[in-house]
Amino acid sequence: MREIPPGVVMVQTVFSASVYINKVAINQQRFDKLVDSVKMLDLTGDILSAEAKLDLVVKALSANPNRYFATTTEYFRQNHRIIASGTGFFVTDDGYIITNCHIIDRDSAFIRRKFIQSTYQDVTDANIRSLQDSWEMTLTDEQRELLNNAYGVIYSQVSSMALFDLRKEIFAQYRLDNGSDRQMARRLPARVIIKGRAMPGKDIAVLKIDSVQQMPTLALSSDSLVRIGEPVLVYGYPEPVTSNFYLARETDLEPTLTAGVVSAIKKSIGGWPVIQMDAAITHGSSGSPVCNNRGQVIGLATFGSIDQKAANLASGFNFSIPVFMIRQFFGFCEYHAEYE
Repeated sequence: MREIPPGVVMVQTVFSASVYINKVAINQQRFDKLVDSVKMLDLTGDILSAEAKLDLVVKALSANPNRYFATTTEYFRQNHRIIASGTGFFVTDDGYIITNCHIIDRDSAFIRRKFIQSTYQDVTDANIRSLQDSWEMTLTDEQRELLNNAYGVIYSQVSSMALFDLRKEIFAQYRLDNGSDRQMARRLPARVIIKGRAMPGKDIAVLKIDSVQQMPTLALSSDSLVRIGEPVLVYGYPEPVTSNFYLARETDLEPTLTAGVVSAIKKSIGGWPVIQMDAAITHGSSGSPVCNNRGQVIGLATFGSIDQKAANLASGFNFSIPVFMIRQFFGFCEYHAEYE
């Protein structure tokens, strides 16, 4: 099979842990009283259908979850994992990869928050399925959302969660070209050669995957900085595309190309320059190569801007780390490799 992957790779950091969480139970006595009160509204069943009565019960549970739900002293254990994804690119044909530090080096607060969100959602879904089975009724999407909010209140206020055996693995995943229309993927473990610190630090990392040869690479531009108005191309794996429900999973490793121009040269709070551009990037685009119209890397897509009013990413105001800083990190690797 002829392996001709693109020079761009998807970088994934997989965190796994054993999670212990309080069990949440319904207060059966109060719940029974609630059900009885709803039944009393229409003893004949001529006014309220069974579905309408269920709707009233669910809305009452959602309106006052602390009255009807409580955590128990019992815990259950769940093996869980979360994945942080981004982009990187080959800078040598033997497997050196440039990416952002923040993709592979998440802080403990981020990891715990993601485990809490993911685990609580899984547990909540299981609780809702259990309630639906015990009631022998099919819940509507609106009712599920109301119960989801109710459990969210309980878990956020009184439930506790503990993480044990936290592990981290880094992988580089790229597309294989086997000469047919069918896309194939290869996923290899990656090790950290050198890394900086997430913004506002120098958010660059150099990874290495072993046992590969003749990988296609992207050349680093010899220009220290670019000019305002210069066209740029960004090649990566934006999360809204890779998680799109309507796209086939086998196309996840087909990178997305976005285009724009250099809007400005700004200075970071760390004191070094960053390139402002209007090429679209979002979650998952971190670590993408920003190239000039000759295909040379002039920067590393790293962060965007927050629209304070909308509380989300502001479109068209994105930033990349310039190529001369990439050279600082990769130059260190080259120097040490020469004398090993």
